[in-house]
Amino acid sequence: MRTAQILLAAALAACTQRTDSSPSTSRSTPAPAGSDASALPVVDRLDADGGIDFVTDPFDRFYELFLRHTINDSQKASLWQKYAGRWVRWTGKLISFSQSGITIQMRESTVTFDISLRMSAADRAAAEKRLHPGQRVTFIGRFQSYDDIFRTLYISNGAVANP
Repeated sequence: MRTAQILLAAALAACTQRTDSSPSTSRSTPAPAGSDASALPVVDRLDADGGIDFVTDPFDRFYELFLRHTINDSQKASLWQKYAGRWVRWTGKLISFSQSGITIQMRESTVTFDISLRMSAADRAAAEKRLHPGQRVTFIGRFQSYDDIFRTLYISNGAVANP
C-alpha cells in the first residue's frame, strides 16, 4: 500500500496540458518515501523510468474526437487504440457519487456529466466522506471506454487527490 501512496503523490504532481493535435504524455516519477497521499489504485504499468506514462492532452480534445460526431466510427475505433488503458490526470467539477465511483463535469455547457470515474469501494467511500458535489477535484484514472450517444468518457482505476 505504501508504494501505491507514493505513486499517487507522483501522479498528482502538476500536469502540463498541450493543445496541439498530437498525442502527448508526461512521465511522473515516484515521490520520496515520506510523501503523504491517499487512495491510489494499484498501478500495473510503469514506463522504463519507473513513472506513470500520462496522456496530457486536455479533455476538450477527447470531447471533440470521441464524444462528438466529428469523425466516423471506424476512425474513432482506430484512434481509441492509442488511448485505451492509458492514464490521465484532469480536474473537473464533482457532480455526484455513483455506486461504482463518481461523476465529473468537465465542460460548463454539459447538462449532466462528462466523466464516469470508476473507483474501488473503499476509495469511493473515502471520497464521499471528504468531498461534496460542486467541488473541483483533481483525479487520475485509466481510459476504459467512451459513449458518443451520452457523451461520456468512462475512466477506471480512479483516484481523487486530497483537496
